[in-house]
Amino acid sequence: MKAPDRNCMYCNQLMEYAEDCGTYYIYVCKSGCKHQENVDSETGKIIYYNFRVGPYWLKFSPKHNCFFLGKDPPDDIGNTENILTFNFLPTHLTPQNTTEERIKLLLLFS
Repeated sequence: MKAPDRNCMYCNQLMEYAEDCGTYYIYVCKSGCKHQENVDSETGKIIYYNFRVGPYWLKFSPKHNCFFLGKDPPDDIGNTENILTFNFLPTHLTPQNTTEERIKLLLLFS
């Protein structure tokens, strides 16, 4: 079964359907924001969404109301280490306004 079309929550462009994982669909935005959404295949609700800024990985989980910040080791890109977890969802962080400097400040003041 083909997944329903979905627009990006950040740039409102049509997302590319990437994979059917049984209980959820994976969508990837190929526009400027390049974020990913994992969506429950039965309810259509977002399980989690994430995007990368340089070596940093930001993952948001609305179901559990939490946020993870990870970083790729320089010698092992894609093997992300979780470095910070929050028990809230920051709504002000988007692919369009998040920079490495902003992430470093978040880490500094956390």
